[in-house]
Amino acid sequence: MDLDGFSRLLNPVEDRYIRENRGSAEYQKYRRKQIRIAMEVLRRMSHNAALLQTIGYGRLESRNTLVAEQAQALVDAGVHVRLYSLMGLATLHFWRFLGFIPSVIRVSEIHKLVSVSAVPAYEVFRMRATGLTDLRETGFRDALLQSL
Repeated sequence: MDLDGFSRLLNPVEDRYIRENRGSAEYQKYRRKQIRIAMEVLRRMSHNAALLQTIGYGRLESRNTLVAEQAQALVDAGVHVRLYSLMGLATLHFWRFLGFIPSVIRVSEIHKLVSVSAVPAYEVFRMRATGLTDLRETGFRDALLQSL
């Protein structure tokens, strides 16, 4: 997942530039596309977190305390990812439901939610997934991290 690209997706500076230098119809088309992409990325983040939380829950009762601790850390990190991604999705769905193009102020709020909350939470989540998979074979870890 391209987290840098995702954090730039709802950039208020870029939003203002396009709004001021393009026609209204072109701006609305651009914004709808950006919101659709953001929603898809947030869905995938939440989905990935849910899948790996299942793995974490399965390892919580491990006799190896290191594995159990890493599993708990993965589960906890997944909770944060899912919370922030669901908050972002709720906001974006609300915008779509009302059928209006968000103002620059609202764009900056969702950008803040994504850049300050969801992206860092996902980075921690990836690190926790790495921690748990480091205890397994290298091929499994590499395949997992590539898909995240």
